[in-house]
Amino acid sequence: MTLHAGNTHAGTDYTTPLADAPTPAFQGSSDAYGAATRATATPRTIEYRVFSQVTGALNQAMAPDRPFAEMAAALHRNLMLWTALQGDLLAPDNGLPMQLKRNLLALGQFTRAHTEKALKREADPGVLIEINTAVMKGLRGQPANAAAAPQGHP
Repeated sequence: MTLHAGNTHAGTDYTTPLADAPTPAFQGSSDAYGAATRATATPRTIEYRVFSQVTGALNQAMAPDRPFAEMAAALHRNLMLWTALQGDLLAPDNGLPMQLKRNLLALGQFTRAHTEKALKREADPGVLIEINTAVMKGLRGQPANAAAAPQGHP
């Protein structure tokens, strides 16, 4: 599954949810490598990486010793990702099968509603991690119940 069937939609920036992520100390020396990787990566690989990073942030925020503000930030990033995904799915040039688009749009709607509840501490954010993990498996071509491969290697 690719979320945009190999097409690049000009209005979609899958890196936006990562804009507020902490910058590693070595990033200055890796900017050229990162730019080259982004230039040669497939849309499917980029989508997987973004889902992996956002899902990782949700996982970290679930730790009992983490402040709720960290969870709120991770939930916000996840919601930004799903909002971008929904915009991409609704683009006229999106080549995914209609049923898959409908299913992903429904997951996006659920994600939005569940995020609102999680921000009010009325719902477990772990459900969102499960949804993202299932999407990541789909991006790898694995069935939803398959064991996950190491993150970062679609």
